Amino acid sequence: MSPANSPLIDVTQSGGVAQLRFNRPEALNALNVPMAEEFKAHVDRLIGTPSVRVLLIAGAGRAFMAGGDLKAFLMTPAEGRAELSRRIIIPLHQALLALAESPLISIAAVHGAVAGAGMSIALGTDLALASGDATFNFAYPKIAASPDGGGSFWLTRVLGWRRAIEIALLAETLSAGKALEWGIINRVVGTEELMTAAESLAERLSKGPSRAYAATKRLLRQAGTNSLREQLDLERDSFATLSAEPDFAIALQSFFSTRAKSP
Repeated sequence: MSPANSPLIDVTQSGGVAQLRFNRPEALNALNVPMAEEFKAHVDRLIGTPSVRVLLIAGAGRAFMAGGDLKAFLMTPAEGRAELSRRIIIPLHQALLALAESPLISIAAVHGAVAGAGMSIALGTDLALASGDATFNFAYPKIAASPDGGGSFWLTRVLGWRRAIEIALLAETLSAGKALEWGIINRVVGTEELMTAAESLAERLSKGPSRAYAATKRLLRQAGTNSLREQLDLERDSFATLSAEPDFAIALQSFFSTRAKSP
């Protein structure tokens, strides 16, 4: 892999897979202003890199991300905290929105503490894998704050109202098994197997029909706000467009070639 490293975030690329790793292990990757700004810069660059098809997001050290950098708030006078909040949240939100609207397939590989903004980021990715030692906590009530990072948007869509409001208000810790049962993540793997499993999944997706994946992602992301009529129209237009693509022709030939060889 060829690295493009920065102090707070490491980014590497191999083939069609880019890996972005939060790199403040001494602070459990707590999100501060420089990290939020770097995250946005890297996401923008990777979205604009034609060779990148899949983005794998992980965390260095003992945790994926333990939320925002509360020490920075403690050291900031009360009158400056609203501005500090905006300086962290605005680039974070810009990055997450760009990623959600991009054709890239995003995968979170989470371990250890997945709290606050870390949980919001994981919820917003297209797929999420967790190691068995991962723990999930929405955390915001513990600091008398409301969600950021898209957490309030994704939590309701992933879990429905009852479980979403329970997680958001009670801030009780969920095990990896419970997160899997509730649909917060897709898979749980052994702690030592997390990155191998995530990289294998990312590699598989990077070699698939990227335009079809992007169109499917777009349809699913829009389905929650569209009427049935609007969604059916989008499905029609999307399929028609893809059916004229070279990938479709190749897949069609492969399908019938395989059938012809079957007994």
